[in-house]
Amino acid sequence: VPDGKQWLDIAQTLEGLPRHTSIHAAGVIISPEPLVRQVPLQPSHGEWPLTQYAMGSLEALGLLKMDFLGLRTLTLLGQMVRLIERQTGKPFDVRRVPLDDEKTYALLSAGETNGIFQLESSGMKRLLAELRPSELEDLVAVNALYRPGPMDMIPAYIRRKRGDEAISYIHPDLEPILAPTYGVLIYQEQIMQIAARMAGFSLGQADVLRRAVAKKEKARLAEQREAFVAGCTANGYPKEVAEELYRHIVRFADYGFNRSHAVSYALLSYAMAYIKAHYPLCFYVAMLSGASGDREKTALYASEAAQKGIPLLPPSVNRSGYRFAIEGKAIRTGLAAVKHVGTAARLIIEERRERGPFADFFDFAIRLLPKGLPRPALEALVLAGAFDEMDGERASLLASIDVAVEHVQLVGPYLNTGGLSLKPKYMDAPPLPPDERRKQEKELLGFAVTPHPAAVCRPLFQAARAVPIAEMHGSAAVVGGYVAKQRKTRTKRGEEMAFVTISDESGDVEAVAFPSIYARASDELAEGNFV
Repeated sequence: VPDGKQWLDIAQTLEGLPRHTSIHAAGVIISPEPLVRQVPLQPSHGEWPLTQYAMGSLEALGLLKMDFLGLRTLTLLGQMVRLIERQTGKPFDVRRVPLDDEKTYALLSAGETNGIFQLESSGMKRLLAELRPSELEDLVAVNALYRPGPMDMIPAYIRRKRGDEAISYIHPDLEPILAPTYGVLIYQEQIMQIAARMAGFSLGQADVLRRAVAKKEKARLAEQREAFVAGCTANGYPKEVAEELYRHIVRFADYGFNRSHAVSYALLSYAMAYIKAHYPLCFYVAMLSGASGDREKTALYASEAAQKGIPLLPPSVNRSGYRFAIEGKAIRTGLAAVKHVGTAARLIIEERRERGPFADFFDFAIRLLPKGLPRPALEALVLAGAFDEMDGERASLLASIDVAVEHVQLVGPYLNTGGLSLKPKYMDAPPLPPDERRKQEKELLGFAVTPHPAAVCRPLFQAARAVPIAEMHGSAAVVGGYVAKQRKTRTKRGEEMAFVTISDESGDVEAVAFPSIYARASDELAEGNFV
């Protein structure tokens, strides 16, 4: 068919061509002269032009490609440092924190690493609890080993650190190089050291070997093998030792990691852990502000702060800034954290700065509704507790919003003349039950500021090593809370059982009480009981 042939010819012409221009996330090309003289360039969406050549061709031309990685963690660390300096009144250099701090290693060994760079996953928490890090080198190794290939080496590293397994070396001369990692080859730099010490390679030659291993270049690895074995035998090492060592190095290609990268990451992880251990208020304020929009993270940090005995205060139209902030020994919720408020937070703060604090709910409405504060924002502020320190209960304020809107419409023309100062009355409404208050707060803030009923039992739950419900992984865990709901049912045999909702400060979980359990624990599992 003529049309079919035409389509096939077009397809074969296009086959193999690049589908799109991909841009390296962090690559920067460095040249001794303007790049336009070296490579073709093209415009990009941002300020900087792009090279039209791919990275391999650029390196072949002799240009230097550096990857400059941007990390959100650095922004968070900067915020924590500023908060610490404001709180203590002293300069704080995060690069000079002591690297042998017992409190920090105790926190890491307990797996209390929510919010800490690289160490948040449940697998990493289990690894830290098993390893019990006692020095920075342990964190460096953890950073390098906790990834798909090298993960198999973790058990050996832990056994050797604990002294449960003897440390052995292919040759005694490897000991100075591998002793810091208990005889386990972990880093690419260790390959370079071995090649320099045993095969007599220059550091430049050793880097060629490192690159061949890192990129798994088979042809170059074969070339390097000859040079490595020849160098080792020339230095007096038996040929079989040299060949076994080279085989070991090639196997390492599946899991080798750059040590300098691991050290950089470990230092960031340690710095955050140090701040969490010594300045928890500053840590949680920065993490809560940084988690804006992520309800799961917000709830997690809020729950953990509460478990550490740090009160979370509701937002306040008179006290809150835009973000979370330290207030005494508590954390004050920022206005922007309230759902539906958003940019209106700045409107509130500017009004307060220009004309002073708000006298009451109606004063707030009179001053801000004419300036465009949306009604949903006003409702959200009420239900989130932003007027709690003033007169009126939340349900009453909520019922009074229509009155406030009408009042603004009536007195609006006279606001600046001093002609009217009459305030309307609040509407009566039954107070919101604590559970309803908490539900609304969770909806609007991501967490509840009204104390959870189970908060009084927190010391007992902690003593029983109960896991916060939000941090449960898998189907089995020890948790503590109160029975929020119980739904009885019967099995096909007619035996009584129940589904119960257990609630703690971090969240809820549904549990099943099968007949054998329910028969002996039905009283304990009644609604409102603590378990």
